Amino acid sequence: MLGVDSGLKPAENDTCEVDSIAFSRFIGSLSEFYWASRHPVRKELIEGLLLTSLVIAERGSIAIPETLKENSVLREKIGEISKSM
Repeated sequence: MLGVDSGLKPAENDTCEVDSIAFSRFIGSLSEFYWASRHPVRKELIEGLLLTSLVIAERGSIAIPETLKENSVLREKIGEISKSM
């Protein structure tokens, strides 16, 4: 979809190894795709992946774009989705 490596590699016990640099780049590309989207269904689908990715990044101390850190709407949604992960 984005043409960018996600940085996630399958590991044992149904987990993933995370390449933090590639994953950070993936989040940046995903957020650009999210903000550029004008289609409401596509935007909602991207948002789910973006929020999940941001929770993983925060838990792994992986850098995320400053614009995402400062977005209060996304911050609130991250807080909510984080509780269920």
